[in-house]
Amino acid sequence: MPRWFYVLLIFSVAAPLLALLHFPPLLLFLLAGLGILPLAALIGTSIEDIAEYTGEQVGGILFATFGNATELIIGIFALSQGLVDVVSASIIGSILGNALLVLGVAICVGSVKHGRLSFDVAPASVYASLLALSIGGLVLPTVAELLAARAHETQIFARGVVLSDFIAVMLLLGYLASLLFSVFHVGDKGDDEALDPLVGARSAVAITRLLDFRHQLATSAVKDKSGMLRQIDGTVDAILASEG
Repeated sequence: MPRWFYVLLIFSVAAPLLALLHFPPLLLFLLAGLGILPLAALIGTSIEDIAEYTGEQVGGILFATFGNATELIIGIFALSQGLVDVVSASIIGSILGNALLVLGVAICVGSVKHGRLSFDVAPASVYASLLALSIGGLVLPTVAELLAARAHETQIFARGVVLSDFIAVMLLLGYLASLLFSVFHVGDKGDDEALDPLVGARSAVAITRLLDFRHQLATSAVKDKSGMLRQIDGTVDAILASEG
């Protein structure tokens, strides 16, 4: 992180002080936003330093856990103030930002730098399933609330609240399971080991030509060709034996 970026830490201190002086909310929002930037960068830098000593597995857990610490802290304070709509919009924005903006920019930059990109099937399928699970977890309580509002039945709304709590717990468990899978999953790491060829390039060409000639000889009308076929088979076996 460049040193001039630390200057923005002034805003993280100035924002709460100016809030006590009842400055305009829009100005406080802008100052607080500027103050969050260096704090988030410091969290990332600290996790990178810790990961160098703890190893990849613990470092991966720390990255996955504290990578969204800023959004989590803002969400907790917003919920404590009763700003449910703000938290809902933040969750939707986070999903759209990570699934579309961040992913799209990463793929574009990676394609420009490395050409065609390839992804492992197992992690990609896991992340796609988690995305579908997250979307479903947000849609179901919303549908329940809409049905309760149209039917004017408080019972449906109460069940929707219970459903929301259940889905929240399931999403948390799904996150922990995916975290354990991503960090401790033992599978194919990288490409498969290259296998040594059975024969050399010249021997392979010779065998190919002999087999082609054998096929033509076997389908031809040449008389007494069994001896020639046996000689070709013997030559191929000799080449394979010499290469082995």
